[in-house]
Amino acid sequence: MSRSGVAGILHYAEAVRDGKLTIPIERIMPLADAAAAQGIAEKGGVARIILTA
Repeated sequence: MSRSGVAGILHYAEAVRDGKLTIPIERIMPLADAAAAQGIAEKGGVARIILTA
């Protein structure tokens, strides 16, 4: 069952807060390194890369 809109966002935010849902983050990189982050992401894996300004 999919959730949409504000109710869906709230549902998933609460799940993250409560530790019921985790989002794997491989690394945090500056936005200036977006090209390098893209290369890393294309190599595969399940974790996310977060770009910061």
